[in-house]
Amino acid sequence: MGVFLPIVFWSIFYMDKKLTVERIGKIQNISNEVFCLKCSIIDTLFEYLETIREMRVEAGIDKHYATNILDILNPTEPQVSKILCSFLSFTQNGKFCLWRSFTKKFLSRCGFDNKWINKPIFSSEENRIDILVKEQSYAVIVENKIHDAVFQRNQLARYINVTKSLTNEDNVFIVLLPKESYNGYIDDIYDSVWRLPCDWKVSNNERKCALRGDSTRCACDIENLSEDKQKEFECNDCINFKEHYLNRTKVLDNTFLDWLDQKMGKKASADDAIMQSAMLLFSDYFKGIRHLRNKDMFIMCVTKYLCDKLFLKEDTVSEKLKKISEMNESVTDLKNGLERLAVTYSKELIEKWYNSFKEWYEKKSVKDTYPLQHTINTCFYIEIKGIQIGCWSGKDNQNPQYFKYPYWGFKKVNKDEIQDSEMIKNIKAKACVEVLHDDSNGSFLSWGSTTNGAEDLKEYVQAAIELNYMV
Repeated sequence: MGVFLPIVFWSIFYMDKKLTVERIGKIQNISNEVFCLKCSIIDTLFEYLETIREMRVEAGIDKHYATNILDILNPTEPQVSKILCSFLSFTQNGKFCLWRSFTKKFLSRCGFDNKWINKPIFSSEENRIDILVKEQSYAVIVENKIHDAVFQRNQLARYINVTKSLTNEDNVFIVLLPKESYNGYIDDIYDSVWRLPCDWKVSNNERKCALRGDSTRCACDIENLSEDKQKEFECNDCINFKEHYLNRTKVLDNTFLDWLDQKMGKKASADDAIMQSAMLLFSDYFKGIRHLRNKDMFIMCVTKYLCDKLFLKEDTVSEKLKKISEMNESVTDLKNGLERLAVTYSKELIEKWYNSFKEWYEKKSVKDTYPLQHTINTCFYIEIKGIQIGCWSGKDNQNPQYFKYPYWGFKKVNKDEIQDSEMIKNIKAKACVEVLHDDSNGSFLSWGSTTNGAEDLKEYVQAAIELNYMV
């Protein structure tokens, strides 16, 4: 739509170098039609925005700000395995309550009997197995793929082969924890992952059936491999564990996260607050990986809502993309219009603040020594020791976070001068006004967006007076 008008204009123009009254009228009519169409789309946008705002409130994503330390630390898969192992091995009054709950929830349908549980041994990274839980009567292999690492050549087969020698081989179970769980996940695992070649003890790439130049696949992963090729790669010598252990394999879907959420409150007492909080963090961290946090779910809901509103069933992909492009263009127009409104009202608000603050400041004995300075529609401030303490409209602000919106702050008069940081610190502490940002290297040493600038500034100036910085 954005290029439509210029194209029409110039096509008409070049039909004849002289613009007649009739042609000018045609151009004006087209302009009016485009303008009306844009306005219509913007009206529709406002309807969408109101619905999305209601969805946002319902999702509760703005209620609080949460920081998950695991997001910051970004633990490796071995580290995640150790965390999960500590959960599963949690005991209460000598009972493995979480392990019993886990096996009942996820392994009972695979043939696991909770009567087998007595004194399980939990290990992480033993024989390169992410988590191994074993007793005389059973063993459970947990393979962690939370960061979407690929299965190595013969990986599950090697783990099964080692584990079945430690316990009853008929009671070996496999639990897979992928980044994304979906129907057919197991089907997408290469067959070779389940197969054990006779030379499995040698290094990965040295095995006879390994495909050269491919670190994950074996010859058996190639469809319709001829018998001659099978003999060449000695694939007939492999032991295939898939048939025997597939029914004893469980892929953890999102119900695993539900289980974590439920158990952290029920099984952890007040004395186990650290374990309880750790499970909460882990559950939230995993939800983030699987895009299941409130914000992620909200975006998914918004996407579905827009699909339902924008597209018809018979729309082609090209038509859908065209509609998205037109809507994006209108969103830009709407954004530009809102920014212009913000500038207008920010100017108005700064004058309102100025008049309010001036009335209060005129009664202070320091007003002559430290005069109130004012630039119409832009800012007002008091200068103390090379620092401007004041409010700015934001109309010239280049900080995208506060672009065109009013804010208060402490600003250096001379950017290159070293200022009295202790003074600013003391003023802020005494005033008890929330500070959003600090920057010792910028022009603004402290600043924050606000709709209460005059009152905030009164607090700071009063603090400066009481601390004898304005004598």
